[in-house]
Amino acid sequence: MNLIDNTYFIGEINLPSSVLSGNLATIDAYIERYEKEFLKNLLGYDLYKELKAEIEDQTFTEKWDELVNGAEYTIGGYTKKWDGLINSEKVSPIAYYVYYNYLKANIVNYESIGAVSALSENSARVAADGLMINAWNRYVDLYNNAIEFLLVNSESYPKWILTAEEKNNTFGI
Repeated sequence: MNLIDNTYFIGEINLPSSVLSGNLATIDAYIERYEKEFLKNLLGYDLYKELKAEIEDQTFTEKWDELVNGAEYTIGGYTKKWDGLINSEKVSPIAYYVYYNYLKANIVNYESIGAVSALSENSARVAADGLMINAWNRYVDLYNNAIEFLLVNSESYPKWILTAEEKNNTFGI
C-alpha cells in the first residue's frame, strides 16, 4: 500500500491517461519504487519501517498522522503549516519525486541501435530538461518543508537522519 496514487499527477506534473491507467507501463510501478526510496531518504531506514507499518495497518499515531496529513507548527515565534505528504490539493513531494524519476526513465528508450526517442506524426521533439528540472526543484522545495517540520518536531522522531537535497539547473550547477 502506498500513500499516493495516480490522482496526484495533475497540473504541472500531469501524465497522459495511458500512463495513469492504460495498457502501457503505468505509473503504479514507479510509485511503488520511488515512494519507498523517497521515504527512506527523508526519514532513514528505522523511521521508514515504523511509518510503513502504520501505512499497512492504515492507522496513524499522532506523529505519523501529522507528517502524513499535515499539521501546524511554530518556528521562531511564527505559526506555519506543513501540508503533509498527502493532502486534498494533491501536492506531494512524493509525487514530484516519482514524476521526475518517471521522466528520467522514459524520455529516452534504449534499443539495440542505441538511445532513441519516439516521435508521433504531427509532433516535434522538444527537450524535457525544463520539465525535469522544474519537477526536481519543486520536489526539493517540498522536501525542505518536510525537513523543517521534522526539525521542529525532532523529539517525536528521535531516530531521524537528516539527508539534504539540492536544486538543479540546465547547466548542472
